[in-house]
This record gives sequence, C-alpha cells and structure tokens, in this order.
Amino acid sequence: LLLLPLLPLLPLPPPEGWPPERSTAMDPHTTIDCLLAVRGAPDLTLVFCIQDAADNAPRAVIGAQLTKTVCFLRDIFAPADQPPRTLRDLMRMTVDGALAVVPELANAPERMILADLYEIHGDRSPGARATYHLKRSSVEFLEMMHSLGVEVRLAADLAAAEKAPARNVHVGPPAKIVFGVFPLPPPRGRVQSTNEILMMAPTAFEANLQAAVDNHFMAAAAQVKKGKEAEGEPAPAVEDDSLNKAARRKVLAEYAGLIQMLTREVGARVHLFSHSLQHATPDACFPNNWFSTTQDGVVALYPMKTPNRRAERREDLVDFITNAVGGGGGIGASGGSGTSGAIPNANPRYPRDKLIDLTAEELREDPGPRILEGTGSLVLDNVNKVAYVSLSERADLDLATRWGELMGYTVCAFTSSDAQGRAIYHTNVMMCVGTSAAVVCAEAVKDDAERAKLLASLASTGHEVVEISLEQVGRMAGNMLEVLDGRRGLPVLCMSSQAFDSLHPPQLEAMRRHWAGLHHAPIPTLESIGGGSVRCTMAELF
Repeated sequence: LLLLPLLPLLPLPPPEGWPPERSTAMDPHTTIDCLLAVRGAPDLTLVFCIQDAADNAPRAVIGAQLTKTVCFLRDIFAPADQPPRTLRDLMRMTVDGALAVVPELANAPERMILADLYEIHGDRSPGARATYHLKRSSVEFLEMMHSLGVEVRLAADLAAAEKAPARNVHVGPPAKIVFGVFPLPPPRGRVQSTNEILMMAPTAFEANLQAAVDNHFMAAAAQVKKGKEAEGEPAPAVEDDSLNKAARRKVLAEYAGLIQMLTREVGARVHLFSHSLQHATPDACFPNNWFSTTQDGVVALYPMKTPNRRAERREDLVDFITNAVGGGGGIGASGGSGTSGAIPNANPRYPRDKLIDLTAEELREDPGPRILEGTGSLVLDNVNKVAYVSLSERADLDLATRWGELMGYTVCAFTSSDAQGRAIYHTNVMMCVGTSAAVVCAEAVKDDAERAKLLASLASTGHEVVEISLEQVGRMAGNMLEVLDGRRGLPVLCMSSQAFDSLHPPQLEAMRRHWAGLHHAPIPTLESIGGGSVRCTMAELF
C-alpha cells in the first residue's frame, strides 16, 4: 500500500494485515467506525472508509480486497501537546446507516475536521502494488460527507443516537458493519426542512395599513394609522408616497443582505421574484402566507384576511410552482416583476391535480369568512405530521381542522397573546419547530391546559423545547426557520440579527445542540414596518 508523501508517518500495512493495527488512542473492542488513527505531522490523522452509492457491498473486505476509497480526517486545529480525539468521541454509525456526529463539529470553528479523499489506482487484491491518489484535499468534513451521499445527523448523545434510528425512517435488517464501512443507506423517510425556497424581493414594499389592524408587530405602520385616524381621515391602504419610497430603498438594501446570507452562508437555493406597484401587494415579500408545499407533492393555496394580501396569489407564480420548479436553478431563477416565465413541465413536482385550494373561504358570506394564512398560521412538524396553530383572526379552528384532514396532519390548537394581552396574529412569531428541537414562547399561552398540551405534544415527538420570553418574541426571536445547509446537508436555523441578539447563552447553547449553524441578517426596517421577520420571507419548496 503506497500513500502520498503528505502523510509520512502513516504505517504501510502488509497485504494480509489489512486493515492495519490501530493506535493505542483507539479502543479495539468498541471502535467500529475507524480503520486507523495515527499522529501525523503535525496534526492528527483519522482514517475511515466509505463506499459509492452504486456499490452493493462494502468496499473494504477484510483479507480479500484493499479499500477503493479512503477518507483521511485531520483534526487540523488540535494542539500538538494534547492527546488526539478519537472517532468514537466524535461520531458513531446508527442502526439505519447514518453517521451521528457531535454538534461541535458543525458549530465550533476551532473543532473543525478536514477531510482528504484518496482513491486507489491499480489492482486492489492483497499483495498488489496499488497506489492511492489524492482526489480532494482539505475539504471540511461535513461538507465532504454530504457530497459523498452520507447522511449525517447531529447528536449530543452519541451512545443514544448509535442505537436509535431516526423517527419515520425505514429500517431494514441490520447492516453488517466492518470497521466503519458505510452500508447502503435505506430509503429516506420524511424530512422537516428543505434547501429550496421561493422568495419575493420587496421591490414595491409599502407599509400595509390594512394588515396593521391586528399585526401589532408593525410598529411604524401602526403609528401612521393612528395619526391618520386622529385627524379624522380614514386609514389609507399605504403610507404617504415619500415615506414609502425612502422605506422601500432601505428595506431593499436589508433584503439583499438577507439573500446574501441565505445563498452564501447557508447555501440555500433561492428562487427570487419581484413585484411592481401595479400589483398593489405591499406585503408580497411574505409569500409563505398564501401557499405551502409538501414533500408529498401537494400545493395548498390559503385564504387571506385583507384584500391586498389576496392579490399576492399571482397566477404566474402558481404556474411556476406547479410547472417549473424541480429542474435546478436557484438564485438565477428570477421571474422578473410580472411573470415567472414558467414552461409547462411534463413531470411537475407539484401536479395541478393535487393542488388544494382553500381560497374560497375568504369570501364566504354565511356565517362569514374563514381565514388560514399558510405557514404563518400553521407551524408544521413535517416529520411527525403535526400542525401547531395559535387561533386568531388569521387562523380559524374549523378551517385548520379541515386542512389537517386533507393533509393528514394532527392539529394542536391553542391561543396565545403578547405582553399587552393582545392576540398574537400568526403562530410563527411565537414558535418554530425543527427536526429535533422547537423554539417556543410558552408564557404566551396563558391557559394552563393549552400550554401543557402544547409542550406535551412536542415532548411526545422527541423535541427539546428552547423556551423564549415574550420580550424576545417582541424582538422576533420566535420567527425562525430551519433550512438545510446546501453544502453539508445539515439543518441550520435562520433568523434576523435582532432575534439573534436577544438570545441568552443557555438558549444559544441548547440551539447549537440541534442546529449546525445559527445564521442571521439585519432587517430592522422590514421588521418594524412590515411586522414580519426572516421566517415570513421564506416559502419552502419541498
């Protein structure tokens, strides 16, 4: 076995001795995810094997073949005077073929591990003079695993993760694990989050005074409305034009920073559109309220409370969602100000015949309209199919129950109020649900029985609850969304900088146990005038 001079201290194993002896840093009786751990110069080198998805058998067969691909893991920032970390301290294989890793590998830059990928050239049989060639060098470990198709999960408790499969994942017969050779992954189950998002640039953004009636987060808009009413004038749909123009430019600059965070830091695929003044949709930058998608190929259209928000349901956008999404693209897939340029797709991800249209409910006369504003009103646990709903003028209980029947979700309904006792207009400003944790303002749910039911539901699905205060809700700390990191395939949490700055160290510590990154962008003008934050700007495309 010949290796490149990059690793001069790596021992050369005799053919019949593959894999080589492990170093004393490893436990030979319990380590199943490591071929080799040696101290390279000057950092620690960890080695394990993986297989291509096309292979039907593990690539390393003891005593029969050399391993085709070897991934060398380097503890790049480990001080030379400290004992090396072992693989078993950092990661374990789960019973369903995934790799559970400690959260610090994703969240602590100084704990980063780099990966070098080698591939064999020549005869792989024992005794052959095969050479390993460097294929990729100095790639962040989690990014390398994602690129190779290895499913990675964050796990603060590795021992528990090693024994327990993820919820709603099909588990077949136990795979035979030979020194960390990954078995072929089983079929993936339901997922909580996605990497693909539809967003609407606030090119015609204005203070929406129609929506300010019950959205008490719209501080600036509410002041304008109050001033007009004090003068005996009816509240206009929007503010004075001069103020709108100034606010629009400021909001656009903030929004551009948000897009940069999502695309460059998170690696999200963003389908970005715009709107014009002719659309008369001042809140169009919050598209998650009028539609949602599911991983089952369903698009739902929702009834909206105010007339100018109903106009956000543009036919060209519905065409784009039902026809064109799924063929790649990303930030460059902009549809311009009036058309998406959607081309009919013979195999659409969301076929029209599976579309659920609830919009007629907003015009119902007897006994009156029923409103349900998308994933503003519904905070979804997509893995366990539970919908959390804070009842308000924008979330009707009967309609939410009907939605649950159509979608196959259990509805957990409650009422919540802010520090002044006013109903919270959207559920997604007081809670968010991720894969394994939820951020919740429990004190906003004043009824003891409802609060207990909410927390019990989250506990039953294995979610750790990170509680936030009403003061933090006022700073948009509940308006967060889990998104899949495009480079590492791990869940991260996105929020505004105002929300991030409001969090306390214990809350941040708890969040980092479950999310591979906490990403934020400053959008204070949009929050103050629009009354929504980062989560509201993102409509997920599963």
